[in-house]
Amino acid sequence: MKTLRAYVRREGLTRVALRGSPYHTNSALYPVIAHVQQALRFARHDTAEEKLAKLEQALPAIEFAPTRGCALMAALLAVPLPDGRYPPLHT
Repeated sequence: MKTLRAYVRREGLTRVALRGSPYHTNSALYPVIAHVQQALRFARHDTAEEKLAKLEQALPAIEFAPTRGCALMAALLAVPLPDGRYPPLHT
């Protein structure tokens, strides 16, 4: 772990530490999901279309292929996708 921290520091990258919560024991990925939602600036009043637009806008900035990445991230974040817009994840 110290080696990874040293590498991140040396490369000038940002390190994010996420921890679980006793309130979310049924979801091991809850800290990751909450962090991504916050980074994308999801708001409670956002519609599914608004959340999808924020996701689609963010993916190219992190060099994540929108065709596969959007479907994967939308599934993780429970954002419904319009039919036929992205290929299914299982292909």
